[in-house]
Amino acid sequence: MDGQGQKTATSTAVTPTPPSRIHTASAPFSKTYADIILRTSDNVDFYVWKGILIESSPVLADMFLLGDKLAEKESSTSVVDVLESSAVLDPLLRICYPPPHPRLSSLEDLKPVIAAAHKYQMDGVLEVLKEQLSKHAQTVPLRAYVFALSLDMQDAAGSAARHFLNHHPHDEYVPDLEGFNAGSYHRLLAYRKQCTEALANMIASQLSWLQDGAWQPFLTCGCASVSFQVTLRESDAARQPKVWFWQHYLRMGALLAERPCRAAIEDPALIDRAIREASGCANCRNLVHEGLHAFMTQFKDEIERRIEAVPLPLQ
Repeated sequence: MDGQGQKTATSTAVTPTPPSRIHTASAPFSKTYADIILRTSDNVDFYVWKGILIESSPVLADMFLLGDKLAEKESSTSVVDVLESSAVLDPLLRICYPPPHPRLSSLEDLKPVIAAAHKYQMDGVLEVLKEQLSKHAQTVPLRAYVFALSLDMQDAAGSAARHFLNHHPHDEYVPDLEGFNAGSYHRLLAYRKQCTEALANMIASQLSWLQDGAWQPFLTCGCASVSFQVTLRESDAARQPKVWFWQHYLRMGALLAERPCRAAIEDPALIDRAIREASGCANCRNLVHEGLHAFMTQFKDEIERRIEAVPLPLQ
């Protein structure tokens, strides 16, 4: 009200929202003389060469064709709007261009780029990204497996499943499991169990898979032996393993029961302990370095052979 008690009309000015500013991407996507523009969801323009991307993506090739028809009418460079953000489009395009290719440091960064490459049917780009996904699978195998299966990337899912063997899955939870197919997760756990059983059977077979080699003295030396005999493959001779050798064998079996993969027995301390224990016998001490390393090579090869015989969970 004014001083006379009368109401004074007031008005509220509405300021129009200014249009979002368009930014230009960093090199090499800042060449304004390029023949087409990809505009991201966060308003960043990527100046790119159609010839490169047409060879990379049949989907983009079709989008460019439509853009060319519009450009003929408007006499301007085609602008193609894409749903991806600049953070996703930038590494995607850099892999289309000549090397060096970017390395995405986390699975969170990698996932949307793979999804975009899948969407645009960029098969060559996907091969590069699958290699990066496999590296992430070494540290976060369950997350990598869930993501790979969601896009039907069977090679990557298989690699992640193999890396999953090197981790302890007890009560492991990752948010990626929300919405994940329960049957697929069950098959992954079943795969790990089958691999564990395959290696347990290998240990229980008491070297029946092993042929003669540089490790033969560890079964025939006159030093302390176990109370039972073993028979190697393609041999009728029964031998008594030395106590130190058999203890080493059983320690590896215990490690494989926890992590059913060759990485479980890669710790150099494992061999160092066996060498120290073998040094109590003068004969074994002279032969243990060469013989034990030769045995370990055969042992790891047998692990791989048995694991490869277990079908991968790819559904």
